[in-house]
Amino acid sequence: CVNPETNQQSTKELEQVNSDMEMFTYAVSHDLKSPIRNIVSFAGLILKNQKEKLDETVAEQLRIVLNSGKSMNNLVQNILIYARTGLEDLVAKKVNIKNLLSAKLEDLDELVLRKNTKIDIDIPDVSIRCYPELLGMVFYNLISNGLKYNESNSPTVKCSLTSDDSNFIFSINDNGIGIDADFKDIIFQPFKRLHSSKIDGSGLGLSICKRIIELHKGKIWIENDEEKGTEFKFSISNNI
Repeated sequence: CVNPETNQQSTKELEQVNSDMEMFTYAVSHDLKSPIRNIVSFAGLILKNQKEKLDETVAEQLRIVLNSGKSMNNLVQNILIYARTGLEDLVAKKVNIKNLLSAKLEDLDELVLRKNTKIDIDIPDVSIRCYPELLGMVFYNLISNGLKYNESNSPTVKCSLTSDDSNFIFSINDNGIGIDADFKDIIFQPFKRLHSSKIDGSGLGLSICKRIIELHKGKIWIENDEEKGTEFKFSISNNI
């Protein structure tokens, strides 16, 4: 039979993840909406006020910018709706981890191509019980961080999996700029960013990862050498 206290604790943890995700999606949407508003606003003003001075090619290009900005604004709204709705229906289930990771890599295609990236997947063909929507977010966040915070001419991210008697242990290793040992714990706190002036972001991604992994009865930590990039490791229980 199911232990009522365990079930209640899992419910509380899921509610906390929901709350964190709402904060995360709000912060990201706010970060996105401001530049989108500027793009739409200025493109519209130029088309309106400089209409007689623009040749048709430039006018058409501005119309494309304007329409693209409007489409992006709608996309942001839909992402918010999807994120909030999807979290209400989370169910733990067994999924093939390699397939889940591959699906997340497809979302990174543009960044991978732009950065001339190599992604090495050293994960066995196993199925693990988890919250796949949330675990997918962890993969996406950690891998994309390995690409964004990377000044190498050939950014490399390696994903691997091991296990012990009670946990599956994942490793996401990159050859990026690294993280100073003094900040290993701070970066998992909400809104704590080490490179805010250089790279866009909300400062919530790693704190969300931490909460998701805690929901999987695991933990996340960093093992790194500043000269050799960063290695994020996280565990999830084999008894979800």
